Amino acid sequence: MEYRVEDLGAGNYEVKIDGRFTFTDNPEFKNILNLISDASSKKVTLNLGGLSFVDSAALGMFLIARESGEENNTDIIIKDINNEVEKMFTISKFHDLFTIV
Repeated sequence: MEYRVEDLGAGNYEVKIDGRFTFTDNPEFKNILNLISDASSKKVTLNLGGLSFVDSAALGMFLIARESGEENNTDIIIKDINNEVEKMFTISKFHDLFTIV
């Protein structure tokens, strides 16, 4: 997994995630969690347009991001999901848990 953070101003960030997101990416994903936990963050959009695969551990990390957002009053938005990743989100009922655009 590779990611880039774009500061959109006013506490809004977009995180573009590319490649395969698996258990081994946990240390890198913690950096994204730190951004969500930052007091200045109001909204973090996870752009998954370049993400080609997620495993069950990655799904768990998305849930941790959601919980962190709730604890820190940060909106978590997910956008640009490709078909393969969307299948996993549908099976996991993530459409009920996240705002997906």
